[in-house]
Amino acid sequence: MKKGVVMKSKKVEVKSESIFTADEVAERLRTHRYTVYKLLREGKLKGFRVSNQWRVTAAELERFMSE
Repeated sequence: MKKGVVMKSKKVEVKSESIFTADEVAERLRTHRYTVYKLLREGKLKGFRVSNQWRVTAAELERFMSE
């Protein structure tokens, strides 16, 4: 091992934005969660996956609802 090696830490910026599950999005849109999955697959609603579950940010949900 090398002596004198200094590890620099990286700053991680965390935004305090709400993130919703597909069920929560469906509840807010007053539709079925399968409709939310379809919108996500078609790219009409943008989201991201955490393991095998979809998530949608509050900003994206607001954008979608305003269209």
